[in-house]
Amino acid sequence: MAESETHPTKSRMAALRRSRVFFFVLLFAVAWGVMVLISPSKPESTAVPADPGLWPFAVAIAPWLLVFAVAYGLFQWQVRRALATVQRNRDANALLDAGDLASAISLYDQLLKECPRNFMSINVLVYDRALALFRQGRQDEALEAFKDLTARKLRRNEAMLAPLVHFQLALCYALNGELVAAEEHHTRAHEMGSVQVAGFLTLVVTVIGLRQGRHQAVLKDLGQEWARVEGMLGVHLARVLRLLSAFGHSQLPDAQAHAEHIQQMLAGVRPFRPGEFDYLVINWPEFRAFLVEQGFVAAKAT
Repeated sequence: MAESETHPTKSRMAALRRSRVFFFVLLFAVAWGVMVLISPSKPESTAVPADPGLWPFAVAIAPWLLVFAVAYGLFQWQVRRALATVQRNRDANALLDAGDLASAISLYDQLLKECPRNFMSINVLVYDRALALFRQGRQDEALEAFKDLTARKLRRNEAMLAPLVHFQLALCYALNGELVAAEEHHTRAHEMGSVQVAGFLTLVVTVIGLRQGRHQAVLKDLGQEWARVEGMLGVHLARVLRLLSAFGHSQLPDAQAHAEHIQQMLAGVRPFRPGEFDYLVINWPEFRAFLVEQGFVAAKAT
């Protein structure tokens, strides 16, 4: 997954490995129980029978051992497929983190076609692919993918995805200037009560406040929460938060008095990949102008 805070793949791999042991014990217990139940009881006899040895027991248990071996073999095959899918998902996430968005999306597309759905939920892949589309600047496609996820039934081990999807929707809408929709999804994510997304929601609140022109109030709140929030975010989003802080201070009436703070924030973002932050300013002209001036976004060709 792209950033550890937003991708529950490690817990899924651990769960798959634990399921091997559980399945083995369960299948053996069932086979043994069935064998005991169907074994015919013999009438009591005073005669001392000849000792047949272990041969009858071996004959009785052999078919069940065969069934067990076949079932466990099929189970192991599916587990191996699922683990391979999880590893390839990690490879795609590494491409996303490295900024190779086209390659990441291509690998996500392959995985969505090949994913063994019994063990590796397709919803995580849909989320990761939507995130890659978003950062590539394909916001309409990303929005549709995230909205599709809100209509899906998530598994118990995917519970973390629900507030994250609403966070991503809130961020998409906020960056686009659709603030009513952004606040709606922010509220839904907040109501889910996930501590892990608290930092992400602060990011959304910052974008909304800056777009509304409430620079002073937003920056005051952000300053009070900075130490806690920055540690909750992954590397990329922490850098985005620094850009937002620098931009907000540049919009204050006494911006010159904050020049040192602005440069300090920007220094924490360098070095960066060309195009890394382009998606932030597609529909935000003021933020674009600031990032172009500071060299984080290329000027539009004329």
